[in-house]
Amino acid sequence: MAEITVSGGVSATLTPIFTLWYEHKNITYDIAPYVTSISYSDSIKNESDVIAITLEDAAGRWLNEWYPGKGDMLTLHLGYQGEELLDCGSYIIDKIDVSAPPSSVNIDGIATSVSKALRTKNSQGFEKTTLSAIASRIAQKHGLTLVGRIAPLTIDRVTQYAETDLAFLRRLASEYGYTVKVTIKELIFSHLPTLRCLAPLRTLSRTEVSHFSFKDTINRIYKNATVQHQNSQKKELVIYTHDSQEKTSPRGASTSADTLKLNSRAPDAGAAQAKATAALDSHNEYQQTGTLTMMGCPQLTAGNKIELSGFGVLSGQWLIDKSMHKFTRSGYTTEIDISRGPATSQ
Repeated sequence: MAEITVSGGVSATLTPIFTLWYEHKNITYDIAPYVTSISYSDSIKNESDVIAITLEDAAGRWLNEWYPGKGDMLTLHLGYQGEELLDCGSYIIDKIDVSAPPSSVNIDGIATSVSKALRTKNSQGFEKTTLSAIASRIAQKHGLTLVGRIAPLTIDRVTQYAETDLAFLRRLASEYGYTVKVTIKELIFSHLPTLRCLAPLRTLSRTEVSHFSFKDTINRIYKNATVQHQNSQKKELVIYTHDSQEKTSPRGASTSADTLKLNSRAPDAGAAQAKATAALDSHNEYQQTGTLTMMGCPQLTAGNKIELSGFGVLSGQWLIDKSMHKFTRSGYTTEIDISRGPATSQ
């Protein structure tokens, strides 16, 4: 249980809880006495959300009638009793580990479908199309719903060469500043520049954080980025330069003096601008990174922003890149990986 202070200085006790469904059956009550830990991790870095459940198995139930089926579905919620729970989503069981002594079972679930079609490598070319059209085509092919707004970016030609559809789409999307996440039912596009401009979800003070670490660097932090491409049809050279939104700092340089040079297909200025911005931001947004651990906070998930207070020059706005929510017999904790750079609003 966790103790917090509410208005008037009165202490209140929050009881961490979870609910777990196996296929269409609520198994929370059945397995609760055996759970030693449950963790949920989500990320904006083109990674699949995952859960991990560790169970004590002295009676050998999971070696017999309770042994789970690979490919079966788990649905997890966690948080505090009496409050809205964090919907962690649904997961396909993709790995089971059994060990002894002491007897324990670890069940891993992944949000991405483990269907053969998504894991099959393909080779094909796309011409005279858009990023949105390619995403829609792949989503439809795999029976997924496309979620997220995608700018009408022109693509004159791109080749998928011996890649899975998901790997190809993630590579292509990252060139234009998007990340891609696949769940059991959805293909989710997130526009990183949009996430960086969100208002902070909440403010975290120094006293709320039990442990923290930060890194600050100018290694591979560029002053600007240039995209250059020879348009063979129009017989012209497309060049676009995007400057870093470097802020004046009395504590040294925010970026190096280097230019990030890209030779990439860009049929028009809009595509070139998107690629230059995405490439520069993908480097410079990791100028400052950190990891924070605190009492469980269901609201802190990847893609949201926070405001740090009481951290000196490191106070201000940060983007959550990854979060891990962990429930154990001793309590509920949240760990977040955060980043910011010249492109993050502060």
